[in-house]
Amino acid sequence: MPGISPAKRAKKTKRVSSETATMLAMLESLPGAKRKYLTEKLRELMNEEISDQKWDTSLDSNSQPMLKMAVQALKEHRQGKSKPMNL
Repeated sequence: MPGISPAKRAKKTKRVSSETATMLAMLESLPGAKRKYLTEKLRELMNEEISDQKWDTSLDSNSQPMLKMAVQALKEHRQGKSKPMNL
């Protein structure tokens, strides 16, 4: 669709929020190498967010395994079996 801004083109081709259309327009305005770099960073952030959401959903649906591990870890710590994490 020549002559139409990337934001308007995105809205015409798919239903996207105004925030998404704005981000698309901002990315499209950048030179290729910078656009590619920022797109990859955004992809990394989105993948992390999706992973976090899956983790949260998993814990919300069944927290018993995590609770069991926490009880075991506390028991081992009290028995002197834990070691400091030198980060």
